[in-house]
Amino acid sequence: MANPNYFAFPGAAQPGGSPYHAPSGLPAWGGGPPPNSAPGYMNPYGTPNQIPSSPWSPLPGSVAPLPAGYPVFQQPAFYPTTPQPPSPYAHPYPVSPEGFAGGLSPLLLRRSVSNPGYGRPGLNGYSAHDPARRPRDWREDYSLKGGLGSYLLRIGRLRSDVKEWTDTTRRTLSALLLYSPSFTHTSSPPIIYDIRNPPLFPSSLSFPKLGRAANELDLAQVILSPPAVVMRLFHERFPWYIDIEATHDNGVTLYDLLTQMFEQLNTQISERHYWNEEMGEQERVKIDEAFRRRVDGREEEVRVGVKRVDFLGDLVIFEGLARGRGGMWEMKLAQRM
Repeated sequence: MANPNYFAFPGAAQPGGSPYHAPSGLPAWGGGPPPNSAPGYMNPYGTPNQIPSSPWSPLPGSVAPLPAGYPVFQQPAFYPTTPQPPSPYAHPYPVSPEGFAGGLSPLLLRRSVSNPGYGRPGLNGYSAHDPARRPRDWREDYSLKGGLGSYLLRIGRLRSDVKEWTDTTRRTLSALLLYSPSFTHTSSPPIIYDIRNPPLFPSSLSFPKLGRAANELDLAQVILSPPAVVMRLFHERFPWYIDIEATHDNGVTLYDLLTQMFEQLNTQISERHYWNEEMGEQERVKIDEAFRRRVDGREEEVRVGVKRVDFLGDLVIFEGLARGRGGMWEMKLAQRM
């Protein structure tokens, strides 16, 4: 029997039928399972960016159609196979044995023993020896350095153009997302999602506590009470805030959170995000390693280059949100198993 905890995109073939139909123009998932055989178990820790052979998951045939006013969910245009455009920082240099060819597209992630730097400088001339200033689109309280960097952080003098934001209303988070430290010892987290993959892939998303596959009604749930039209996420190892905006008047939904979080995490970085005075050699090595694991040798992903998600290293499994300072929400991430 198929594992009931994984989401199947509406419109995929369902045992017992489904009231949902895929929007026209969406690509097919691929062949289904052999006749008279149950779909296999979908592993949330599987290889990133791989389209499963079948999205079957047992949505009840008796699920009622969406009430009037609920949003109709369609996969964004970049799901699941539309490649991103090549990075403007990729460069038509030949492969460099020093690790980088041109800008941000690592063509061969291997350090050179003879060269402690990381290959050629970027297109704007930035390098380990001539770095850019700290990026102004990083949040003010993000710092990789101790000493003076920590001191400047405490007195609020790190330069940032990011507008700080506070939610003065105390809100309650949906049980489908609310993280508790006890989950790591006694039970499963409320959600298991590999943030390198689109969230509507069955192999990427699981709600262990739900006891069944998520459906459109689950994705349409407003996740904060009282509802909010915007919410801000953060993680200590991630230089950017993630702002989630409601796409409908009823407030931020689970669908809004998952799809917008994926889109922002998988944004290409610019040259100054990699070669800057805040980033040291060790930090760049960790980003390179995360990039290599994520692309797994796929040419199309190599051409896109480094993405924001690579700054998180091996913390790629999203396990929920915890209340943070100023009404923000802290992303709880775990290592890929």
